[in-house]
Amino acid sequence: MIRNVIAHGTGTSRIEGHPASPLENVTIEGLVLHVSRDPAAPYESAVNALEVAHAKNIRLERIGVLWGARFPTMAERALLRVGRGLVLDTFTGRQARLDSTDAAVVFQGVDGALVRDCVAPAGTAQFLRLSGDANRDIQQIGNELRAAKIP
Repeated sequence: MIRNVIAHGTGTSRIEGHPASPLENVTIEGLVLHVSRDPAAPYESAVNALEVAHAKNIRLERIGVLWGARFPTMAERALLRVGRGLVLDTFTGRQARLDSTDAAVVFQGVDGALVRDCVAPAGTAQFLRLSGDANRDIQQIGNELRAAKIP
């Protein structure tokens, strides 16, 4: 369990297991991730603010992603999830750039997920996108997505 963390960064934060040995039974609760940009940084090429890959039974609760000023070349998504058994509870976030049509949350190959009590803040283009055809058993309950152009 990781609880009550405020993090500031300019790149992707990763939670990643191995395909042959996935990360299992991790809970992250109370994370506020501030993503900013550093034009001078050689590693400024992140695609996502937060990635979870090769994982099973991951709980992300009370997670907020806050974007800094402008992101002309950097992250688009607040979260990318690849794996089995996800609970995304009380997540708040949008895509990085207000002029982008990308989704705040993208699932790829997710087998079994509960998306509950999440909030799409003003400026959200699309809240949740299912990418590819390997996603299944995705349930949404009690989300506040009225501010998103596409829930």
